[in-house]
Amino acid sequence: MTSPAAGSLEGIADREASGRNGPPTGLRAPVMLRGRIPDLPLLTRAGESLALLSAHPTITLGTRHVVLDGTAICAGRVLTRNSPLADVIPAALVSSGLDALANWWAEHVVNPSCLFVLDEAANEAACLPDALGGSLVFLYSAGGTDFISSDIVSLVSAAKLAGHSPQKSVDFQLERLIVGNGGLTPASYQDVRRLDVFEFWKATASGTRVCEYDLGERVRSEEVPYVDTLKRVRTEVLESVSAIAEMPSEFRVAHLTGGFDSRLVLAAMVEADCTDRFNFFCSGPPGTTDRKVADGLSGVFGLQRSQSGGLSAAPTSHVHERLLEPVFHSGGMTSTGPTGRERETSVVAAGGGYGEVLRTFYSPRFKGLDHQTFTGGDLMNHMIPLVEGRERLHTPLVREGIGRQLDVEWRKLSARGTPDDFLGDALYSQIRNRYHIGLNSMLWSRVGSRLDPLYSVTAYQLARSLPLESRETNVLGFDLMDSLAGKLTSYPFDKNRFSSAYASMRRLPRERKLAPAPDPRQPVAFSAPHSAIDLLPESLAGLHVDEPRVTAAQREKFVTVANRIGVNYWQVSTLPAAQKALRTTLDTVDMSPYAESLNIAYLERLSRGTLARRQEIRDVYSAFGLLAWLAA
Repeated sequence: MTSPAAGSLEGIADREASGRNGPPTGLRAPVMLRGRIPDLPLLTRAGESLALLSAHPTITLGTRHVVLDGTAICAGRVLTRNSPLADVIPAALVSSGLDALANWWAEHVVNPSCLFVLDEAANEAACLPDALGGSLVFLYSAGGTDFISSDIVSLVSAAKLAGHSPQKSVDFQLERLIVGNGGLTPASYQDVRRLDVFEFWKATASGTRVCEYDLGERVRSEEVPYVDTLKRVRTEVLESVSAIAEMPSEFRVAHLTGGFDSRLVLAAMVEADCTDRFNFFCSGPPGTTDRKVADGLSGVFGLQRSQSGGLSAAPTSHVHERLLEPVFHSGGMTSTGPTGRERETSVVAAGGGYGEVLRTFYSPRFKGLDHQTFTGGDLMNHMIPLVEGRERLHTPLVREGIGRQLDVEWRKLSARGTPDDFLGDALYSQIRNRYHIGLNSMLWSRVGSRLDPLYSVTAYQLARSLPLESRETNVLGFDLMDSLAGKLTSYPFDKNRFSSAYASMRRLPRERKLAPAPDPRQPVAFSAPHSAIDLLPESLAGLHVDEPRVTAAQREKFVTVANRIGVNYWQVSTLPAAQKALRTTLDTVDMSPYAESLNIAYLERLSRGTLARRQEIRDVYSAFGLLAWLAA
């Protein structure tokens, strides 16, 4: 039974929702507990050894209490934590075993999300992430209690309320510096485990165990005919787009750039005849390649443009808030995403983050790898080649450690029968896609609804069946676009997307010109609700840095520099202020604990020197966020 709404957890949930009183910590996602259950409010219990901790109401299905974290698409509709799940989960599954429910959920749900299930009658529980693991699910054990959650902040908050003290992981932050994301190190806190793709947690009074959805084995073992499977992918993408278009929303937006993935989403919307249900947003300032292409497509297809991305970080005039609030709001997991000052909204944002699954990301880097005699060092040298003469944030010791972790992950994927030429892309789906695309989707779906119509297990399975040479051409992605709104392949992209290898496989499309001007309607203005309260820890008060004010001429110069170097506009415009913040951090933080891990001399140069390389500029922001998080 659910305890009365009182006590410390409710206070934390209230502060999280309102953006008051300190850093963004709290119970914003459910936490499953097994073992010794502490005396906490807001618990729903099943016997003496299982409980579900949730600041949001659970839904009762027979003897089961369920609650959804994130936003899912199922049976042609979008589901949030307030959706009547009984309308989509078949009645026969309400009383069947948890394994049957788990396998049905994996088969029928797309988009990063996680269903928590607690069965009072059977004294068992399950934590069911989406099949591709876009919802990361963590386990932390202490004092005889297992804490399981799809949000690291909620997991750590629950553990602390139970009297435990999870410690921040330096290794995770160093991996973020070198690889660009965590994942080989499971979480931003020590001693935390994480599920792999196609896995779920199941808990009883006797213990907690990792299980695999039946879907996982089928993906690895089934032969898939290309044309028929491509038709299935097409159907799935159209079903997702249509569901998103019909979801009630105060503001519905789709992102549009010069790249491939957002155009593939547009192709599905054109085919589904629902472009009029969306506003289209491009984050690039006027003059950037992304903006030119997006505006041109807007003119061709009559797309209503938007001034807002819908789900976007709360505005700030301070560089330190822009850089640090996403880090702290995510519990040290990422430096992008919401800040914690955004208020809940019915905004729906559609993007194409899962388009990378259709082609290849990491695998080309490992073409020369000897699959019989490789070491962790070999894997690192292929994945992130050393550039002679380039300074790095980390020391060789750190790189060696990550190489050993990479070796473990690589061999695990290989042992599961992954084809050699797909191991790199399996690694992408296991690690980067989840810690970048999936994680950000989950963070934003606790504010509004962040949806990805390109999410498809079928697409992953089909890509896995193709040789690397085919995936490198993105033939699957282009075939899918052709099957939806084929003429979209004819308009210019941000760069030439058709390789000579593709031209040997498919006829190149006839070139079309973009419209000389965007749709004549004025872009829609929309401002999502947010709080203006500073949520960063008081220990960071000395890092107060204002956003620079720029003239029109300076803005034009920054755009030119950003395009030439290959970084975001804001990374150029705020670079002097970011260097100042890094300088302040280096002057105030005791760096001795990091002497064996970080290149202190390089950090000093980054904070004071003139920088012109893309990696140096990115390193400024990465180093500042890492040091501030660890020191707070």
